[in-house]
Amino acid sequence: MNINVFGQKSLINFLETTENSKIGALGGNNITSHKKNNYFLSNPAFSYQNKKIISINYLNYISDINSSSILFTDSSSSFGNYGVGVKYFSHGKFKYYDQSGIYNGDFYPREILLSLSKSFRINKFIIGSNINYFYSKLFEEKKSGILVDIGSIFTPFKHKEIVFGFVIKNFGLNFFNDEIIPFNINIGNTFKPKYMPLKFSFTYRYYVKSIENNNITVGVEGILSKFLSIQFGYNHLLNNNMKLPNSTKINGISYGIELLLSRFMINYSRVMINSISSTNAISLSINLKKF
Repeated sequence: MNINVFGQKSLINFLETTENSKIGALGGNNITSHKKNNYFLSNPAFSYQNKKIISINYLNYISDINSSSILFTDSSSSFGNYGVGVKYFSHGKFKYYDQSGIYNGDFYPREILLSLSKSFRINKFIIGSNINYFYSKLFEEKKSGILVDIGSIFTPFKHKEIVFGFVIKNFGLNFFNDEIIPFNINIGNTFKPKYMPLKFSFTYRYYVKSIENNNITVGVEGILSKFLSIQFGYNHLLNNNMKLPNSTKINGISYGIELLLSRFMINYSRVMINSISSTNAISLSINLKKF
């Protein structure tokens, strides 16, 4: 199976995968749906309001390709609001054959990201930053580096649910070689009309240095009750990259469900890559303040 599955044209594009199921349901890239979501790998400002929250996220790609993460957010009197997290990406199992065609065993390409987040509020702005260390081992090729994310959330109106977001991602250094890191800039908006049980989200991603194309995602969340909501999304880049030959069907459609309990929040999402492939993600958030 090709390592570059799911439209990843760079060997280190695992930085752009989203295993958080709510963000996946809203199109795969969302930097403004921060309430009760501590996935600060999407926007460092997400680590601000979500105190004593631990989240476990798991995404199953095609076959045995998987991504998972564990994140914890809290605040302290000395350090303020912060988050720590680890992300693991597995490309599955590959069989290795030498140039003469002799089988020499299996290998397991994998990548890992360690992240430390810090955030604070200035009036109507929440500003955050992540320091990330990544390590990638793809057979004999190894990569590692230090990356920085900077993000913000702006809420201009106190009594209206309108949120704007801005994120600079993957700005940093690759230690082993000069391969292009997917450095990108994101702008987004989430708003809820006053008398509608719906939230609409739009996010645009611009790649400054990458062989990847720019992308736009659209998401809609339907609030069914205080404890239950559903999400739908569309990812334009996924639709373009994963089209089957001679197919006119729209790809990149996603949907999900969220169940909010007293101590837990459970999310599930499914992304329709094309007519023959899909991904599934599940997230569990635990509110430690309730214990």
